[in-house]
Amino acid sequence: MKKININYIKAISFSVLFTFSSCDDYLDRLPLGEVADLNELGVSGFESQLFGVYSMTRNSGVGQWQRYWFGSIRSDDAAKGSTATDSQANGSVFDDFDYVAANGLSTSWWNSHYELIFESNEIINLINAEAEPTEFDYIVESEARTFRAWMYFELRRDYGEVPIITATIDNPEDAFAAKSTVAEIDAFILEDLEYALQHLPETWPEYPGRITSGFANALMAKVYMHQNNWEQMYTNAKT
Repeated sequence: MKKININYIKAISFSVLFTFSSCDDYLDRLPLGEVADLNELGVSGFESQLFGVYSMTRNSGVGQWQRYWFGSIRSDDAAKGSTATDSQANGSVFDDFDYVAANGLSTSWWNSHYELIFESNEIINLINAEAEPTEFDYIVESEARTFRAWMYFELRRDYGEVPIITATIDNPEDAFAAKSTVAEIDAFILEDLEYALQHLPETWPEYPGRITSGFANALMAKVYMHQNNWEQMYTNAKT
């Protein structure tokens, strides 16, 4: 029988005990397998949801290959490369502004924008349902409204008339609505941005890249540019 080194066991036990006792937050983790109330853990649930919206701008059709087709390639800042037969049909679709639901790039662009709108709607509606929202809640709501305005601006620019949906999507039928006119969409976008400008900070020193009042003003300037409202566009662009 092998001899047991008691001193070795004591050293291991002390090391494990020290690890657990020296890490105050080791056991302060979100429970697995169930939805956690982040507010009870000192984390803003609204802000956590908002960070999910930020991530969607990178991990969905909003921020991937589709943006090149709807932006650079469609505007002739860039041309479809590779061989002549590679994605030839898409080259014709985007050169001719001939969008159809059967086109995967167009469908992904549409769906991804509305997915982000629906996530923003949920944050906005939850904050509006709060009995006593904090000033920071209003900032988070303003970021969500700016995201929503941005998505509607791109949909309006690319498709013209689109449905305006502000409800939280609890059932599939909640995602269906009649199209709104371009003028109605513009008014809705500007209303969201005007609200956001009342609360958004000029900078986020601890969060570089987070939505600021400058972003909202720049987006408003784009809306006015598409309306040929040059004077108002200039006012927002220089703010």
